[in-house]
Amino acid sequence: PSPPDPIQAYLGSPSLTVFAPWLKMHVDVLMEMSALLGMLLSMVAMAGGRHVLVYAGLWVLYLSLCTAGQTFLHFQWDIFILETGFLSILYASPWLGNTDAPHPPVTLALRWLAFKFMLSSGVVKLTSRDPSWLNLTAMEYPFATTCLPTREAWYFHNLPPWILRLSTAITFFAEIPSVFLFLVPVYTARRVSGLLQLALMMVITISGNYNWFNFHYAMLMIPVCCVEDGLPDRVLGWFKPKSWSHQRLVVLLVVGCGVWVWRSMFSIQINSPNPAHWFEDPTAIQISMQFSEDQVLELVRTVFGVVLPGYLVWVGVASILHVHRQTGWSACLLYTSDAADEEDSVDLGGRRIIKKKKISHYK
Repeated sequence: PSPPDPIQAYLGSPSLTVFAPWLKMHVDVLMEMSALLGMLLSMVAMAGGRHVLVYAGLWVLYLSLCTAGQTFLHFQWDIFILETGFLSILYASPWLGNTDAPHPPVTLALRWLAFKFMLSSGVVKLTSRDPSWLNLTAMEYPFATTCLPTREAWYFHNLPPWILRLSTAITFFAEIPSVFLFLVPVYTARRVSGLLQLALMMVITISGNYNWFNFHYAMLMIPVCCVEDGLPDRVLGWFKPKSWSHQRLVVLLVVGCGVWVWRSMFSIQINSPNPAHWFEDPTAIQISMQFSEDQVLELVRTVFGVVLPGYLVWVGVASILHVHRQTGWSACLLYTSDAADEEDSVDLGGRRIIKKKKISHYK
C-alpha cells in the first residue's frame, strides 16, 4: 500500500519521522539527523543568531523527538523545555519588536510559566495522597533514591529526622505560596521569592543529577527578577521602590507575610529545650502540616478562575503597549521645518523631514 499523506500523518502525530517513508529514509537515520540539526541550531542561537526561524526549528525538532520517543521523552522536564522553547519563538518574533529591547509580553509569560510549573509541582505532591508527603517524612527517602545520587546526598540522607521534615515543609512553602510573588508588579518582592527558588535548586543540584532541569528552572528566575513589568511608570509608579529604604521596607513586608503564611501552614513543637537533644532524640522537635488537600485544591481553583484571567489581561495590555512602543506609533514623529538640523533630517523635494529620535520607555 502507498504511504499515507505525510501532512495528515504529521498533524495526527507531530514528529518528523512520519516523513521517513516519503523521503525513503530509515526512521533511526532521520532521528539522528534531527538531533544533529538541533545541536547545530543551538550553537547558532548561542552564537547570537536570535532569529525566529532558529527557535522555531529547535522547537519543531525537539517536539519531533519527544513524540517519537513516547514514554521515554514524556517526562516533566521534556514538556517544560517545549513550553519554554515555544515562548522563545515569541521572544524572537519580529512582530513583537526589536529583540534587543526588553520584552514585557514574553517576560510576563515566562513568569507565568515558572509560576505554573512550580505550583503544579507542589500541588501534585499533595494530590498523590502519599502519606510521606502528608506527614512531612518524604525527605527521608529521595536522597537515597534520586537520579544518580552525589556524595553530598549521603550527608543529606543522614541528617536528623526533624531537619528532613523541616526541609519537606520548606519545599512546600517554596513551591506553593512563595511562587505567587512571581506575579506581583513589585520586582523587590519577586526577587525575594527568586532567591528562595535558587536556594532550592542549588540543594537539588548538589544532592542529585537531573541534567539541565535545575539550571533550566533557575534561568527562568531572570525574567522573574527583572525590573520590567510591561506597564508604564505612571501606572505602576507606586509599586516600584525608588530607593534602598523603600526596597528594605518591601523586603520586611514580604518576610513578615511569609512568616504569617508559614505559621498558618505548619506547626512546630519543641519537646526538649536542650539543643543537644535535638540531634539525638527523633521526637525532640515535631513538625506537622496544618492545611489539607481540599484547601490546596480550592487554592488551585481560585488561581485558574481568578488569577489567570487577570494575569492574561495584564499580558494583553503589556503586549499592546510593547508593540505600540516598538513600532513607533507615538515614539517617532515626523514633522516639517525650514530650520531642520542637517544631522537629524532628510531632504525630500526641498522640504526637511525631521525625525524625532525614539525615546526608550524602559528603565
